[in-house]
Amino acid sequence: MNTQNILNKVVKTSTAIQQNRYVSAISTGLMATMPLMMVGAIGSIFNQLSIPAYQNFLVSTGLKKIMVLPNEIGTNLFALFAVFSIAYQFAHSDKKDGLTAGILALMAFLFITPLTFDKTGAMSAIPAQWLGAAGLFGAMIVGLLSARLYCFFIDKNIVIKMPDSVPPVVTRMFGAILPGLAIAIISMALSFGFSHTKFASLHGFIYQIVAVPLTGLGSTLPALLIAVLFTGVMWTLGIHGTMITLSVFIQFGRRSI
Repeated sequence: MNTQNILNKVVKTSTAIQQNRYVSAISTGLMATMPLMMVGAIGSIFNQLSIPAYQNFLVSTGLKKIMVLPNEIGTNLFALFAVFSIAYQFAHSDKKDGLTAGILALMAFLFITPLTFDKTGAMSAIPAQWLGAAGLFGAMIVGLLSARLYCFFIDKNIVIKMPDSVPPVVTRMFGAILPGLAIAIISMALSFGFSHTKFASLHGFIYQIVAVPLTGLGSTLPALLIAVLFTGVMWTLGIHGTMITLSVFIQFGRRSI
């Protein structure tokens, strides 16, 4: 078998994978968040300029707290945008209401995210631990599964039916109630179940599956080679490889420090 035949088979396989609706939803969903990442990166550069007079000016005027917002929102809350975008793209490719699918996926993502409650039982905070890069794999899974379940309900016509005289907007709103209830119940069940395990949450379970196999590598040459190889494979499949790789290796590196 010559090199050209091998290359043709690789290209054919890669094209088939890229056209897969799940891979395509992840690819287009993450690429849609690129402006957010760029704004965060540019904001981080301006915030971290190593010019003493400039830094003193930011601190004295109170602008330092404002300058961190692009990076904090664009990076540390990235998973929130990703889960919505991926679900939107999946439903949109299936000719369904992408906006509704995105909202339901965001709801499910927050349901499986550990929350902080005060003494009265009211929610007091949403920890940012799983809202950034560490929660990206969870965001991809939740975004795809939530959107798939939403599309399933719509395809099977398992919706609250309204009279023909009702405006389409209202019909779509009521049509999303049953899928939303199903997604909510499943998400809450997963949240409850994983809260009684050593992982504490579904996020923790997913992250441990990804991170633990890398713990023996650390900051070594094999780890770097795996990162580069994984990035290249993801780009070949049409997925933002650098973004996926950084979500694993940067977070793992932080835990190793």
